[in-house]
Amino acid sequence: MESMFFKRLLFVLCTMLATMAAIAAPQATAPWNQQVRFNFVNGTNGQFADNQIHWAIVGRRWDKDGKHPFVYVDANGSLVDMRIDDNGALTKNGQRYTNYFHTLAEKNSVTVPLIDSARILFSVGPTPIYIQVNKDVNGELAYAGANIENKDDPNLDVTFDFVEMAIPPKDGIYINTTRVDHFGFPIRLRLQGADGYDQEVGEVAGLSRDKIFADFSSIEPAEFRSLVHAPYRIIAPAHGTFRDGEKDAHYLDRYIDEVWEKYRLEALTFTNKQGTFTGRVGSDGVFRFTEAKDANKDMYRIKRKPSTMEALLGNGVLDDATDTNGDAVRIDRQLQIQAQLCAALNRHVAETPEKWSDAASYYPADKPSNAYSKFWHDRSIRALSYGFAYDDVWDASPSLHTASPTAATITIGW
Repeated sequence: MESMFFKRLLFVLCTMLATMAAIAAPQATAPWNQQVRFNFVNGTNGQFADNQIHWAIVGRRWDKDGKHPFVYVDANGSLVDMRIDDNGALTKNGQRYTNYFHTLAEKNSVTVPLIDSARILFSVGPTPIYIQVNKDVNGELAYAGANIENKDDPNLDVTFDFVEMAIPPKDGIYINTTRVDHFGFPIRLRLQGADGYDQEVGEVAGLSRDKIFADFSSIEPAEFRSLVHAPYRIIAPAHGTFRDGEKDAHYLDRYIDEVWEKYRLEALTFTNKQGTFTGRVGSDGVFRFTEAKDANKDMYRIKRKPSTMEALLGNGVLDDATDTNGDAVRIDRQLQIQAQLCAALNRHVAETPEKWSDAASYYPADKPSNAYSKFWHDRSIRALSYGFAYDDVWDASPSLHTASPTAATITIGW
């Protein structure tokens, strides 16, 4: 699950820096002190006491040498490097795990310095999330968090959720709620800044967890109902029966076939914040694109039709920087084109580029689309949600940014 997060976070940062996307903050009026205060609120309406709500912040240190080691935030807000010896604070099924968590009863606010690729983890109930520190293939320390696709994962009977964020040295904070992987419980996030910035995202206030589970259990199309894993979570399609080899693995295939055939017969032209692009599918199935300002050069491509899984995850041929000769601009353009088409496929507007920016046209009734994503947009503040990895496209994500952050308040609902 971490690899998808890091890929998406990089995409978010690049997009927001390049385009001032989503919810842009006014210009800071005072120097920022490179710290952010996080406040955690028990919004479970008595379902869980403060000593049953656990939080932890894990991420990477901003190091000048570029190593960016994995760290956790202690109760004082200091960054502490992870160590193999941290395993053993918790045990389950004979395995040793860390415990980087605090309860709201112990600490319900903390001031955090610069941190990269971070998650704010929450769980409710008797235990925190089981995290294990290990070494990656390069011998570097890393951590294994919850993996909802692993039938032996120790967190399958833990109710958890998280918020994603980064606090880079010069840019303030980037932070968002997410439903890309799963839903554990309602979360609301409010971000405030010294320059008057004040925005909120997440599930709408007053929407209970029981109501969400009940609504999703009767969702249309019925194929998506299998994603309810009560009582713990609702999982994203690509983590459930829409995976390769599962019963719904071909859910979007026919629609993708139709799109590829349409653009074999005619050209696709669309305009985004990076320019105007025209593409067409060749006899070899490759979707080739040119840029209006250099229309004679085949600069960008999607190598083949994506599978349903690739469309839902935004990976594979929809996250492919090859054939760009390592040129940073070309890489960025190609990945953006792939993200545009990925979003259009999830929203079932790929055949009508004039509607790519029209949220009212997304997820048409009785047409195959990412109904899981639609569900969260329909229940989120200002209809902003990360229902899939590229909800950043046309500013449908709950990504918040201010250059002078003061406080982020996260309410854990139920």
